Amino acid sequence: MQLTIKARLMACLAALAVGMVAIGLSGWISNTVAGKRIQSIIVDRVEPMQHLKAVSDMYAVNIVDSAHKAQSGALAMPQALDRVKVAKAAITSHWSAYAATDMTPEERALEDKAQAALPQADKAVSELEGILASGDAAALSDFTAHRLYPAIDPVTANVSALVDLQTTVAHRDGEQAAHAAKIAMMAMGAIALAAAGALAFATNIIIAKVSTPLQAMTRAMQGLADGDNTVAIPALGQHDELARWPARSRCSRRRRSPRSRPTPTWSRPRPAPSASAWPPASPPSPSSRPWWSARSARAWPSWPKAT
Repeated sequence: MQLTIKARLMACLAALAVGMVAIGLSGWISNTVAGKRIQSIIVDRVEPMQHLKAVSDMYAVNIVDSAHKAQSGALAMPQALDRVKVAKAAITSHWSAYAATDMTPEERALEDKAQAALPQADKAVSELEGILASGDAAALSDFTAHRLYPAIDPVTANVSALVDLQTTVAHRDGEQAAHAAKIAMMAMGAIALAAAGALAFATNIIIAKVSTPLQAMTRAMQGLADGDNTVAIPALGQHDELARWPARSRCSRRRRSPRSRPTPTWSRPRPAPSASAWPPASPPSPSSRPWWSARSARAWPSWPKAT
C-alpha cells in the first residue's frame, strides 16, 4: 500500500505530536509525584516535628526551668506562674495539632504512650501552679525534688522518641522520593528515545519520499520547458500526487514533438496552376453582383483583357 504525500506528512506530524505529548505527560506525572512526596514530607514529618519540639521546649524551659528559677530566687513566683500558664496552653495547642497529622503504626504507638502519660504531667503542672500562686517556697522545693521529674519525664521521653522517629521516616520518605524520581527519569529517557526515533522516521519520510521526488520532478519539468523531450519522467508507478504529473508531461511532450504536430493549412504547398486555367475568367460585372457586395467593388482586382 502506497500512501499519498499528504498522508505521509500527516503521519509524520502525528508521530511528532505523539512524542511531544508523551514527553510532556511523563514530565507532568513525575513532577506531580515528586510534589506529592515533598508535600507529604513537609506536612507529615516537618510540621509534626515542629509541634513536638514546641511541646518538649514548653516542658523543659517554661515549666521545669521556671520552677527551679523560682526556687532559687532568680525568678519571681508570679512571673514563673505566668510562664507556666503560657506553657500549659501552648502544650495543649501543639499536641492537638500533632495528633491530627498522618502517622505510621510505629508512630501511633509512641503517640499513645505519650498520650497516656499526659494526665499525670497535667496534674503535676496544676499542682505547680497552686504552689507558685501561694508563694510557698518550702512546698516548691519539695515538689521540684520529688514529684516534678517523675511526672514530666515520661512525656518528654516519648516526645523525644517521636522526634527521632520523624527524622527516620523523613529520611525514608526522601529515599522513596529519590527512587520515584529515578524511575520517572528513566521513563522520560525511554520516551525521549522513542520521540527521537519518530523524528528520525519523519525526517527520512520527508527527505526520501517528499523532498527528493519533488526535486526530481522539478528538474524533469524544467527539462521539458527547455525543449528536452528525452528527459526521464520520475514517479512512474506511484499512487500519490506526483504520479499525476507524468501524464500531463507526456501530453506536453506530444504537443511539443514535431512528428506529432499536424502541418497547418497555411504552410502546406499549393498545387501549380495548369495551362488550361489561364487566362482566368473575367470577373463578374458590377451589375451582376448582389446589392450587398456593391460596396466592396473596389476590392475586386483589375483583370487583363483577353487578346
